[in-house]
Formats: sequence, C-alpha cells, structure tokens
Amino acid sequence: YTDDININDGIINGNLYIKGFGDPDLNSSDIRYLAKNILSKNITSITGNIIYDESFLDDTYYGLANYYSNDTKKQYWPYVNGLALDKNSGGYNPASSAASLLQTELQAGSVQLGGIIVAGITPTGAKQITDVSHSIFDVMTFMNKTSDNHSAITIFKVIGAKFKGAPGTLEKGQEAVNDFLVGMGSSRSSFEILEGSGLTRYNAVTSDLYIRMLKYMYDDEKIFDFFYRTLPIAGKDGTLSKRMIGTEAEGNVHAKTGTINSVSCLSGYAVTRDAELIIFYIAMNGFGGSSTGPRDKQDEICEAICQFSRK
Repeated sequence: YTDDININDGIINGNLYIKGFGDPDLNSSDIRYLAKNILSKNITSITGNIIYDESFLDDTYYGLANYYSNDTKKQYWPYVNGLALDKNSGGYNPASSAASLLQTELQAGSVQLGGIIVAGITPTGAKQITDVSHSIFDVMTFMNKTSDNHSAITIFKVIGAKFKGAPGTLEKGQEAVNDFLVGMGSSRSSFEILEGSGLTRYNAVTSDLYIRMLKYMYDDEKIFDFFYRTLPIAGKDGTLSKRMIGTEAEGNVHAKTGTINSVSCLSGYAVTRDAELIIFYIAMNGFGGSSTGPRDKQDEICEAICQFSRK
C-alpha cells in the first residue's frame, strides 16, 4: 500500500506500507514477489518510510504462555503476529524482518529510499499496489498435516478478526468458535476452547462433541472433500507418515494427531473393508513417559476398524 495517490511518475511521494492479514505461511519468497511487482511498476524512488503493519492481529504474541502456572511453558508457544515471515523462525519481530527484506529487494532493484523502517498503521484510504497470499486449502493442509501450532493459533485469531472485527485476539476467536459450536447444536457445557492449537491443558472438549464435529464436516458436501484432504494419511504423509505402514489402515485412515506431555489423541475417519467410512475419536491421558505405547494402541484400534466388515 501507499498513501501516494499517483505513482505513475515512478515516484512514491509518501510511505510504502506492508500490511499483514494473518497469513501464517508468508515467507521470504513472497516478500521478493511483492518487491518484483513494485519494481514492475517502474518505481525508482520512495520518499517516505517503509512501514510494517501487523495490526490485523493483536500484540499478545505468545498466546497463553505463563497465563496458568501449571500449563505449557512459554518456550513451547509460537510467536504469533499479523505479519509473519518464514513461520517466525528468525526470532523477535518478524514483521520488521519482512519490511527489511522488502527494503533490501527494492534497493537491489535500484530504488532510492528516503526514509526508514518503522511500525505503523496503514491509512484507510491507502492505495494497494500489489498483494500476495496463500490459499486457505494450502494453509489448512500444512497446519493439519504437520500439526503446526503457529498456523493453528494464527488462524484462530484470524477467525476472531473475521467474525468479531480486527484486531484478531484469542478472546474473539473463542467467541467466534463458541458461536459456531453452539449454532451446530452443541451444549455450551461440552467444551471450553481457549486457543486454536491445543497447547494449553485448559482446552476441554467432550468425546461426543469431537464425533459430532467430524460428522458435521462429513454431512456438508461443500467442505468435506476439502477438509478430508487436509488430514494426515496413515503411512503416507504428515504426522502419520510412519504409522500403520503395512497394515490395512495404511492409506485408509485420514486423521489428526494431538500430543502434549502425557496426552495423546487421534481423531478422524477410517475406511473399512466394505469401503464404509467410520468416524472415530481416541484420547489417552495421564500415561506418563513416552507416547509410543499409546500411539501403538491407537494404531491397533485403527487397524481393527479398517478390518471391519458387515458382511
């Protein structure tokens, strides 16, 4: 974006804004793409600053880290902000890093820069020069296949921003998710969802609600195929790539894993010998030590489901 209403002369007489809208997969290649598009408009000079704007999401960057004394500690929580870069793997202030990379690419293209890099807010009437984004299918696929906490919390906040207004927050995400679950007929007492990743032990959902949600997705023809394809496939990819190999469950189980200390879960869909799709939810808690044993039991249950036949 820019606050210069006319850039046809090749000069941006004002600021250049790089605004994020909560895309958790924004990466360095995307920033280079933005720079290339700006250069393609024959821009030779920017008189103002390069301003990075991450205001679409709030500045509570580490979720519920240290909120509860006996909960998952801060080092396990991802840094979540409105303008991410490379899964925020580069350390503090990825939004500033995104702006710095944009600056470097523009300078490499011989653009003269008159200002500095600074945080700010994009004006309402700013002119959009170019944009880049990833499809929701690609974002959801990466999130579910790899069980990526950064993506999950970011999307939770983006949902809050979309349905309750920016900036997106955990509280607004909670409200939006609560509205959805109650709207599909769930009792409010059957769940407590505080954030999107499951890192906090204070998220709570009944087994019945998990099954109801999976059935809800199955019943909606417009979204089921989309959702089904985002899930890890046993023995094939994602967090299930090395599980159930050489069994009838291989390739026939599409399911999401969930793991924190002493908790291991698996929920999704399994195809039986009759090509019947079965919904299942398995939760194992309080076992202590390694999760290998519980996961082996989950795999055995999935194998039994896939071996099932009504004939």
